[in-house]
Amino acid sequence: IGKASDVDVSIHIPLLRNAKIKFEKGNLGAAKYESELKSFVFRVAGALRDGGRNFFDLQAVARARVPVVKGCYRFAENPHTQDGSLCFDICFFNDIAVRNSTLLRDYTAVDPRSKSLMLAVKKWAKENNICSAADERLSSYAWVILVIFYLQQIGLLPNLQCEELMKTTGFTLDVSRDSLHGINALNTAFVPWHLVKSSNAWQQPDELKDIPVSVLLYGFFNFLSDFPSAFFAVSIRTQSTFIPKSAARKCSLSFLCIEDPFETFVS
Repeated sequence: IGKASDVDVSIHIPLLRNAKIKFEKGNLGAAKYESELKSFVFRVAGALRDGGRNFFDLQAVARARVPVVKGCYRFAENPHTQDGSLCFDICFFNDIAVRNSTLLRDYTAVDPRSKSLMLAVKKWAKENNICSAADERLSSYAWVILVIFYLQQIGLLPNLQCEELMKTTGFTLDVSRDSLHGINALNTAFVPWHLVKSSNAWQQPDELKDIPVSVLLYGFFNFLSDFPSAFFAVSIRTQSTFIPKSAARKCSLSFLCIEDPFETFVS
């Protein structure tokens, strides 16, 4: 979202797909599958390096929650960079990430200020070197989730995964008819914003309509500094400030816990 964005690509490789199918059927252990996935990350990074001058700043990030190859394509003719290059992230069989991106896109469609606030927070985080999953900091995605959560709490954004909102709009969760509702056997359904808008199922309070982004940014930092992170987790799926950390398997009392809206088990 914005001039500083990169391109996220999820690719399917037949050889790796066979390993994925074996893993899903229980014929391949988790450690072995993870090892093969990480191996492909390094192999793809190596293949891109062999591409000569086309790619630069290549990095195989195998220790991230989703192994990825980062880099830049030199000849993209990107109008937003001085040299015309375009940065990218390549992952494998990561359909859930595509779904996540769609969810974030719908949230930004609700109110243009949400997109501006996300960009402002991401820029601040990057300039302060606290926006890199590879360096064991919060990822760019995590910062965006925090912004959405804050805007939900003050009423500027709805909860698009709310079951009550689904009922009000007439949205039906049906994996048999729409595979996007159940990617990787997870509940990945949410109400598209255009459906919420057309059915008038949610209205933004009038007192929030004229608040400038600068005030929202100030409010975000205040909210984050006061959030009881020692006891509760952030969840845009439930829009609740009372999700105990004990409900998340990987949470530590010492760190901020952010629930993934779909893959709740890896929060």
